[in-house]
Parts: sequence; C-alpha cells; structure tokens
Amino acid sequence: MERLYYKIPLDFSALLDNHGKIEKCSELESVDQHIELLIMTYPGEHSFDRKYGTDIWEMDFERIVSLDIWKTRFTECLSQSIAH
Repeated sequence: MERLYYKIPLDFSALLDNHGKIEKCSELESVDQHIELLIMTYPGEHSFDRKYGTDIWEMDFERIVSLDIWKTRFTECLSQSIAH
C-alpha cells in the first residue's frame, strides 16, 4: 500500500469545507516539494529551525568568474542543505 502525504501548500479552506479532506500526494512528490521549499528558504528565515534553508541566496549577486566553480559551489550548497 502506497503511503500518502499532504500536498503543500496546505489549503485550509478545503480542510474546513470538505470535512477535513486535504489534497494528498505520493512520497516522491512530497520529497520534491520539500526540496523545493528548502531551495526557496533563506537560512534563518524559518522560525523553528534557523539552519533550515540553503545558502544559494548568497550566490545570487556575486560576480561569476568561472561558471564551473559556481556550479560546483551551488551543488555543494544544495547537497549540504539536503543532508542537514
């Protein structure tokens, strides 16, 4: 039996209107949504876990000297955030 997870963002109006039935998704979609949320969150932005998020936002306006170095650093930032 496949486990179902709640789809984000949660639709609270559906919770109240549909007798508590909220849209659900598969495990793979849930992981995908969590990684997307992790990428979109700046460290310190989440009030419950100040380390939640990724440092790619620091790379947004810096000058790119080498695209290969930037890609490597970007990948390392994402990997560290996902592993945390």
